[in-house]
Amino acid sequence: MKIKNLSSRAAMTIAIASLMASTAFCRTASFAEFDARARMGERLNVVYFGASLMYSANATDPATTGFRGLMSDYLQQRYPKAHFKFHDAAIGGTPSKLGLFRLQRDVLSHDPDLVFLDFVCNDGGDNVNPDNTCAYEQILRTLIEKGVAVEQVFFTFKWWMDSNPYEKSVPRQLLYKNLAKFYNTPFSDTQALLKAKLAAKETTMEELWPIDGGHPADAGYRFFFAAAQEAFDRAVADQMVSSVPREPLYGSVGDVRVIDLAALPEIVDGQTSGWSKARTFRTSMWYDGLSSRWLGEWTARANAGARSIELPGLKGNYLAFFGEADGKTALPLKISVDGGEEKTIGFSHGCDGRLFVFRDYFLGNWQRGEGEAHTLKIGPGNDGGKPNGELRVKAVFSGTFKPTPIALKLFKDFGRRDFRLDDIDHARGRP
Repeated sequence: MKIKNLSSRAAMTIAIASLMASTAFCRTASFAEFDARARMGERLNVVYFGASLMYSANATDPATTGFRGLMSDYLQQRYPKAHFKFHDAAIGGTPSKLGLFRLQRDVLSHDPDLVFLDFVCNDGGDNVNPDNTCAYEQILRTLIEKGVAVEQVFFTFKWWMDSNPYEKSVPRQLLYKNLAKFYNTPFSDTQALLKAKLAAKETTMEELWPIDGGHPADAGYRFFFAAAQEAFDRAVADQMVSSVPREPLYGSVGDVRVIDLAALPEIVDGQTSGWSKARTFRTSMWYDGLSSRWLGEWTARANAGARSIELPGLKGNYLAFFGEADGKTALPLKISVDGGEEKTIGFSHGCDGRLFVFRDYFLGNWQRGEGEAHTLKIGPGNDGGKPNGELRVKAVFSGTFKPTPIALKLFKDFGRRDFRLDDIDHARGRP
């Protein structure tokens, strides 16, 4: 096929169309490929993966006037022939650590072609702790390895806007910008756009954040969208293709395992005293936190005094527990690892409502990146004030977090008075 006389965009479109007609076609994390497929009218899945700002909390209607709705409308207008399906995978108040363990269920199960990824604020924008960094980078690696185009969206809070330089208050954004360079992914610079709009008196802080300092109203989400649209358009124009380096920059997570307690025979069949299979809650204080959206139809329920369940063969240096709680009846979580001392972990959202709960627990000196096999015992803790209390746990997560020497050095040096922001950039190493 001769394409030398065509424009570069037309040539790219024809070349990709030829590849897609071949049985040997393998999707890559290419924005040019996504653009070509959308122009040809294919069926494409777009996933919005993140926390409350991705969900668009405080928007008049998060699904339409928030970030997700605005971006979905834009993609449909830009590609009128395409058949899009949009998926909301954003849970408010949650970090990358939970995101990694729900990646399969809430993102990959939709066979995504494009993912907008947001965790920079909830991962702890004001620190460089390596735990969420490992999880975030592992999410990036996994998506790109599977040929998914990823745009990192860097949202912001009101209380970070006055800092100069911005990264001094939000050093994690600089970490994740380095990951964008390392994996060649586009990213939206929301803060830079807002600074320019404020300086030009096109908006005000009061218009952007009239309700609380974390979540903007519709006007704020329009600017959040504008920054992301600009990054998307630039990625398409530059024909960006992401790739996965042999070794991670800041860290990875291996031995990832999700155990669905509601599917265990001893719970389904009622063999373990005090445990049963129960339907998840269908009401909550806010739709974003509705546990049934994220836990599915069933969870495992333990009454007060129930025997502990033993889970052998968990490998790693990290455990996490995902479930739900009614603030009036919730019991704490009691765990024991390898027959050791029992520990009690609070397992409530701290309110009277019915919401999801996520709690995690690192084992030993996890920063060494070593993961061993463990046996876990899990059961309800005591609460004398709740004789009719219950513990509801959907899943147990385990994995081996492996921060790199670069991440550990940044974490160690971060508290120094003479720590410089360019220490983070210098630590990036090769581009």
